[in-house]
Amino acid sequence: NPQNGLCFSRDRSGRRRNSGPAGSHARSPYWWFGIIGGSASAAPASWGDTHPVQEIHLQVGAGPIGRTVIIWMVQVDGDLYVTGQKDSGWARGIGTGGAVRVQMAGKLYDLIASPIAEGQVGVLAVWQEKYAIHYPKAMSQFPPPEEVARTAVVF
Repeated sequence: NPQNGLCFSRDRSGRRRNSGPAGSHARSPYWWFGIIGGSASAAPASWGDTHPVQEIHLQVGAGPIGRTVIIWMVQVDGDLYVTGQKDSGWARGIGTGGAVRVQMAGKLYDLIASPIAEGQVGVLAVWQEKYAIHYPKAMSQFPPPEEVARTAVVF
């Protein structure tokens, strides 16, 4: 694990969190307004097997300026990661790190997202492997992880 912090590896207080229960995601009734409503759960001591979780809701920012995206994620060595183009709105919203709200497997988590400085290619390879199982046609069109890493950011 890179030491600079990984997406979803720490809660807002800065306490280290390992990774949660997997399963289908449930939408918040507020997700389309850019916010994910509800009370947050404490991040679990272990996220467990997240392979069955195909999508999560990721909220960047709060209130009417908040932005929520439905996004794919992977777990590597107990930490959760998301990736996107460096110039995407939600990625720019996180910037060099910040508070995010995640809805996964029917639960909400208030977490801190940080871009990783090392290991992007490895995370991208795991991401491509996970989603190639369910989306082989789409994933066959993705360039190799080394190429994706040039224009992507991994949180």
